[in-house]
Amino acid sequence: MKALRLIALLFVMFLPSHAFSEDPGALRITLIEGDVFTYNDDDWLAATVNMPLGEDDTLRTAEDGRTELHVRGGAFVRLDEASSIEVLEVGDESVRLFLEEGRLYVNNERS
Repeated sequence: MKALRLIALLFVMFLPSHAFSEDPGALRITLIEGDVFTYNDDDWLAATVNMPLGEDDTLRTAEDGRTELHVRGGAFVRLDEASSIEVLEVGDESVRLFLEEGRLYVNNERS
């Protein structure tokens, strides 16, 4: 009976972290330094780490802001301060971005 309780306890402890975890999306924010904002649905919001980005979203860094995005599959996009990008298209393992102003760096480590 103790073994059954132990198995039930372990099941309850570890199942939610695996069974109910959400897909982070093909494009998500992985790092934020300073002020970074997203624009969607006619409103500017403070960006947060692990926030997924979708088509028609705009991401803007302030004068003191920098951010890094992860593209599913291994690519990273880093946005420098005072920069802005618009997400044009999001696929399973690729994205199309439009750099409205500023600077960005892309690191593609896909094999």
